[in-house]
Amino acid sequence: MFFISKHKHISALRELSKFLTGLIAADLLVGVWVLASGGYPFDILGFTVTVSSIYAWMAADIVLLAFLAHYGWDVGITTNNPRRPFLLAAGILFLVVALAHLSRLLFDIPFDVAGVAIPYWLNFIGAIVAAFLSWASFAFAVHR
Repeated sequence: MFFISKHKHISALRELSKFLTGLIAADLLVGVWVLASGGYPFDILGFTVTVSSIYAWMAADIVLLAFLAHYGWDVGITTNNPRRPFLLAAGILFLVVALAHLSRLLFDIPFDVAGVAIPYWLNFIGAIVAAFLSWASFAFAVHR
């Protein structure tokens, strides 16, 4: 009986961790939005928010996001999949590419190839495809 209640407790903590991961991801997106809007410095509840504090806020969000996602989805499971290191490396690479596409969209960064301007809608498609490939690589890496 103790094992069942302990298992339910751990399952509830994992679900709470998944929910908090979503909240922290939203908070991180708010940080990117505030940084991109250029409406700083500003005061909130007596604290002055500057560019350096926004970067610290976003760094803390990324660390929290990593810990909560690790616990919530049990990323640390061990598998006997021989392709796991390749899939993890591919997932990280695709994640970096997706973030690069998103950063171009969010910060309005011009990009030219051989003098031809690349349209922004192409980055939107690239971000979706790279994010999906990253998710799929991580999903296959932890698949038992």
